Amino acid sequence: MLKINEIDKIKVWERGQITLPKNLREELEIKENDILYVEKLGKGIFLRPTESIIEQIQKKGEELMREKGLKIEDLIEDLINEED
Repeated sequence: MLKINEIDKIKVWERGQITLPKNLREELEIKENDILYVEKLGKGIFLRPTESIIEQIQKKGEELMREKGLKIEDLIEDLINEED
C-alpha cells in the first residue's frame, strides 16, 4: 500500500509527458487511456482520477442491482406505477 510520504522521482519528456511508476498505477488502478485531472497546488501539481462521486455512486448502484437481479427497466416501471 502507498504511504502518504512515499516519493517517486519521474522524468518529464520532450512533449511534457510523464510516466507514472508501475506500482503507483497498479495501486491506484490507473490504466492506459484513463483520464486524470491535473491541478496546480502552489509550486506543485496534483493528479486525480476523473471519476466523480456521482460516477462512483452510479457504479455502486449498478453493482447492487446486478447482485439483486434488478433491471433499470423494472425500476422505471415501478416509479411510473407509483405515480398512478
